[in-house]
Order: sequence, then C-alpha cells, then structure tokens
Amino acid sequence: MSHIVKTVSERKEMQHVEYGIEFQAIGKEEGCGCRFPCNKDGMLIHDENFDIWFQNYKYCLSHPELFENRGVVANSASSDHRFR
Repeated sequence: MSHIVKTVSERKEMQHVEYGIEFQAIGKEEGCGCRFPCNKDGMLIHDENFDIWFQNYKYCLSHPELFENRGVVANSASSDHRFR
C-alpha cells in the first residue's frame, strides 16, 4: 500500500506574540525583575496562577524605588506550519 501525502495548502509562517508588563530591578543586571502576563492593552490575564503572582505585581507597583516599570512589552516568535 502506498502512502502518498497530498498537500492541501502551502507552508505558511505563523507569528505568535505574548505580552507582559515588565519590571526591571533597579541596580541589577538586565533581565532581573518580574514580568506579568497581559494582553496588548495591558490588561492582566487571569490565569490559574493569578492569585499567586498578583501579590508580586502589587509589590512592584508600590516600590518604584526598587523596580522600573517598563510597561507592556511584546515577545514574538515565528514558526513555519504546513496544514493538510
């Protein structure tokens, strides 16, 4: 029996973007700090860990002497997908 695959559509590059409100720890090397998941408008995402990390979010907001609020930062990744 022959297994011939028929291509229904061509390969397509997909872009995936995740957003987060980012706080950089002042006086620490780049990347030290916190990031909290949100949408592109900065609305926090209520996931299963929201109650845990929301306390840290409030702490970062209430201590601007310790954390620089960088606002909403987008991270993107792309990948090739072929759908059949």
